[in-house]
Amino acid sequence: MVLVVLSLSACRMSCFGTPARQIDSPVAQKLNAPSADAVAPFDHSAFDGLLARHARPDMGRVDYKGLSAEGPTLEAYAKRLGDVALESLSRVEQKALLINAYNAFTLLLILENYPLASIKDLPSPWKTKRWKLGGDVVSLDDIEHGLLRPTYKDPRVHFALNCASIGCPPLADSAFVGEALDAQLDEATRRALTDSRYARVDGPTLHVTALMNWYGDDFVAEGWSPRAATVAAFVALYRDDVAADATVEFLDYDWRLNDVE
Repeated sequence: MVLVVLSLSACRMSCFGTPARQIDSPVAQKLNAPSADAVAPFDHSAFDGLLARHARPDMGRVDYKGLSAEGPTLEAYAKRLGDVALESLSRVEQKALLINAYNAFTLLLILENYPLASIKDLPSPWKTKRWKLGGDVVSLDDIEHGLLRPTYKDPRVHFALNCASIGCPPLADSAFVGEALDAQLDEATRRALTDSRYARVDGPTLHVTALMNWYGDDFVAEGWSPRAATVAAFVALYRDDVAADATVEFLDYDWRLNDVE
């Protein structure tokens, strides 16, 4: 596996990443005014069932062929995401829904173009505004960089979102839900950071996913939680064989489709 070694002083740990900046959108306004009243949580059970049947987190893969047979179920779930009244949900329910929406829309994008070698073969897969969410049309980048990251400032979302690539942390085999979200995000982060495909120790050197280079500031910046003093120290929160002052090198990112072999 190829390693990319970058100077932290030159890149500040995030030279390739998109800044976390809230978009000017009705969706963002609704996220900033969550309901203070007790409301029924959004029903993610249909998506949960799809993930249980077709996500393979132990392999870091997805059974897209099998999922394609249930395309109408995924489309129906996506339609409900488009019509949801985000302002009626609690803050934690909103956060869980955004993570699921990103993953569901990405799966739909792959199914629409399946078979394919890589999501990067598609024109502007992350920047095209085509996904209806909470009554507005957004892009995948809008969800990740314009809503999730700046609103909640939780670096663990990087291990919950799946970009349909082998290099990406595994797609979970269950939907994220508000009542269990903190534990689910911890599990997703621990799963990735204890998997040698995304993080491994070689003597004094910690080799980690390029995500922690592209978005390195998210793991160490004031106001983000959980956070640590360094990227290595953040990884050390989830495994006891990593020194907080370890030398960090970044793994090359594999953009091939994470289809089952």
